[in-house]
Amino acid sequence: MKGIFLKSDLTVEAVGRNLSARVKVTNAWQETVPVFLPHVVLQNGPTKSLFEIFTTEGKKIPFTAPSLKSVISKEDFLSLKPGESLNFEVRLDQYYALPEEAALLKIRYVVFNPSTEKTEMFKVESQEVEVQIPKLK
Repeated sequence: MKGIFLKSDLTVEAVGRNLSARVKVTNAWQETVPVFLPHVVLQNGPTKSLFEIFTTEGKKIPFTAPSLKSVISKEDFLSLKPGESLNFEVRLDQYYALPEEAALLKIRYVVFNPSTEKTEMFKVESQEVEVQIPKLK
């Protein structure tokens, strides 16, 4: 599994204090790659932090939803063929404790994708995006 490469691209839209993150994960490798579904298919929202969010002062914004742990099985993976992509969206303001004050936030999608054999983890990381949110009224 050495050399697996998943590329991720992040866009974040702020409408008032509503933050919507859109992530595109693409297989940029020449072979089919297994993708851990809980990191990309979020029917009931994320069950663990998938994003690093910081203020420009360096304060980490905590993930507030309940974290669920489960045993990883082969059914938890989707195969992406070379060049294939997955897209998903998350309302960050529903899962992270945004500051009450106006803030410029730095956001990045960061996960460690396990291999189907559970012997390796590889990092999938997007570019950093900055977004301004207004003060809570």
